Amino acid sequence: IDVEGQAKKFLATGDPEKTGVDPSGKKRVSHDARAKAHFEKAGYTYYKAETYNAFSGRKSDFLGIFDAIAFKPGIGILGIQITTLSNVSSRRRKMLASPLLRPWLESGGKAGILAYRQEGNRWVPVWENICLKN
Repeated sequence: IDVEGQAKKFLATGDPEKTGVDPSGKKRVSHDARAKAHFEKAGYTYYKAETYNAFSGRKSDFLGIFDAIAFKPGIGILGIQITTLSNVSSRRRKMLASPLLRPWLESGGKAGILAYRQEGNRWVPVWENICLKN
């Protein structure tokens, strides 16, 4: 059995989001990896807070709303939802509907959406602060 050949064939034809490899053989970089690089370059400590439940096959966000947490002395702690620009409105609705967003913000936490838009073959970050009206 040619296991190596089968693995290469699967990687070449599998779902790029799950395999991390697109059909051309190039390794794809996740938006989470882009976000981590972005925040660490700005001097933040970055932690991926989203977890994967192998039993259900689903991902779950920290507090149901954050994919990642970043913090920096003098700035504070940020809860971050990571997405693409086309999904910002649904992520915003999800965050604003959460009963945990208000206590997070009132406790001094900050919240935002880090969206990526594609320009040619580059992904450009776009930040949106999330705040509550009284």
